[in-house]
Amino acid sequence: MRENRGRAGEGPKQRRGSALVEFAIVLPVLAILILGALDLGRGIMVQHALQEAAHASCRVYSIRDSTQQDATDMVANAMTRAAVAEYATTYDPPSKGDIDTHMEAVTVTVTTPFSTVAWLPPLYLSGATITGSCTLPADLGVANDTPAAVDLSIDDHGGDGNMRHGDDDDD
Repeated sequence: MRENRGRAGEGPKQRRGSALVEFAIVLPVLAILILGALDLGRGIMVQHALQEAAHASCRVYSIRDSTQQDATDMVANAMTRAAVAEYATTYDPPSKGDIDTHMEAVTVTVTTPFSTVAWLPPLYLSGATITGSCTLPADLGVANDTPAAVDLSIDDHGGDGNMRHGDDDDD
């Protein structure tokens, strides 16, 4: 006796047709998820580039012998390497002349709209801004304003230039 494995008239061609319909339904959802993941990855990469640019620029901005233009050039170079054309840089204090005391906090912030760096039209993050920021103490080169230097070296030579590693006597 033969088993009935499906409805009457249903054969391999009809099963292939239903698989094609299921694939057509799933494909757009899968494509949106993959493209969204790629766009999110681009946003994370740009945020990292902004953070690195802010850190490098803040290091330059916080030292005595540099200018604000040096810090601005540092950000411009980093943004060129990251292929970010539209960005804004803010400094706090706004001018190098406004840094009054040694070890005063200096902050550099670099921002860009997500819409300018997204690979896809930003439907879900259209008004978002990506930011990188860094705060460091100003180094005005004032020697007497820093704590006393502490010698952290370990003298394991015994004063005669030979390393001592326990009891190495060959007696």
